Amino acid sequence: MGNYGKHVFVLGAGASHESANIPLGKDLVWNYHVDCGLLVPYDNTGPDLREENENFTNYRKFLELAASIFPEFKSLPKKWDNRGMNVFRLYSRLEKRHYIDELLELLQKQGNKEGAKLVKYLIFEHIAQASFNRPNTSYKRFVKEILKIKRPQTTSVISLNFDCMLQEKEFINEVYFDYLINFDWIDHNRTQFYRCSNPIPLIKLNGSLDWGICENCGRLHLYYPFMYRTFYKNKACTKQQCGGGVTPFIVIPHEKYGEKINSLWNIAKNHLKDADQVTVIGYSFPEYDKDVIKLFQDSLNTNVRIEVVDKCQNDQKKKQTEYLKKKYMELFKLSIEIITLDGFSDYLDIQGNQADIRRTSNQKGER
Repeated sequence: MGNYGKHVFVLGAGASHESANIPLGKDLVWNYHVDCGLLVPYDNTGPDLREENENFTNYRKFLELAASIFPEFKSLPKKWDNRGMNVFRLYSRLEKRHYIDELLELLQKQGNKEGAKLVKYLIFEHIAQASFNRPNTSYKRFVKEILKIKRPQTTSVISLNFDCMLQEKEFINEVYFDYLINFDWIDHNRTQFYRCSNPIPLIKLNGSLDWGICENCGRLHLYYPFMYRTFYKNKACTKQQCGGGVTPFIVIPHEKYGEKINSLWNIAKNHLKDADQVTVIGYSFPEYDKDVIKLFQDSLNTNVRIEVVDKCQNDQKKKQTEYLKKKYMELFKLSIEIITLDGFSDYLDIQGNQADIRRTSNQKGER
């Protein structure tokens, strides 16, 4: 890694997917049944569909919602009901307009509060269930091998994910995080490892599953991050005499509570402006993420050192390298200094090897 002053790590869905099987953005909610089907209990005859039907009640409602909005999906509820014991994809191809962030924004514009609430619950259910009992290998290594040895004063993380995989209990006494957002209520179980001992800024621009927002008064809650699939079911506001329902505070810049998160975008801008080094892991700056692209265009200085960590097949590496160089030059007028195309784990291996070389060199110099 070297000594490059202030270092900003940018984490996209690809990082969480490699580390803990978190669904990618294009698959979120749509592949809920596919990703979580293997968690259905089995007996000698196959999966217990009675429990499966209970687990995926909200998913059936989602298919009805999608069918009511998109005529091309009018057959989905019937396909679901007739699926038998098979786990399969219900659709052949999704366009960007079908993606959950687009669908959620459309529901907000339509004033369909119940539909938006359903989608948020399913985002939470999908991520919580798909990542259940996963090893989370890459993030654990990222914390122990990189963040733990860097100074919190010069290190920050910008996350474009909703998951809480950087809040694993194994990280306690190793590294702590600060979301840099003011909560009205914090779970007492959270205080043992939140904002303790020089925390590293963890700037989550799209919200987080462990942030709950009261639909009535806007009270912002920080929950213990180890949540079960039905955690938000009937969750009520902690404010006395409010009693409003609480939903996950995610994908919210276009919502009425968007002002609560706007400060994070300004904080991210300042961190990027001050950065000497930016490492982008598992995020591709897709053209539809216009707000994120603009944030980086307005913030990155011309002398910043850029690293990009991606993953592709061996026979595609030359093509992908040229594509990334061209893309960063067109978007940000910047050259990429390092490109790693074997994924998050390979990047960590490279950093570990470089650290070993530096330690050996220092030991020789001390003799």
